[in-house]
Amino acid sequence: MKDKHIFLIALIFSIIGLLLLLIIPIEDFKEITIKEINSLPLESKIKIQGLVNNIYKTNKVFTFNLTDQTSTTKVVLFNPKSLNLNNNDKIEVKGIVKTYKNSIEIHAKSIKKL
Repeated sequence: MKDKHIFLIALIFSIIGLLLLLIIPIEDFKEITIKEINSLPLESKIKIQGLVNNIYKTNKVFTFNLTDQTSTTKVVLFNPKSLNLNNNDKIEVKGIVKTYKNSIEIHAKSIKKL
């Protein structure tokens, strides 16, 4: 192959790579404590760890309180799929800070047992 062909192939792959970086969303969740949630703007992406309590389940919504060393907050997961949590389970939640009826809560995107 000639140098021109190699250069063109490298250029094409570089452009494709840059376009993929722009298209594919990168989820950047900030690890915080529950106490810090009130100082964050709404719609912030966060990651928190804590213990589960006060579980409430329906077919469409799964809610519970999450407690760490600093405080407690409500976590909501819409359309849960086979989520098996019990009181006092230690978990990690990645989600978005929202308000509902003037209370801050976390809308979970993922929940992982620790």
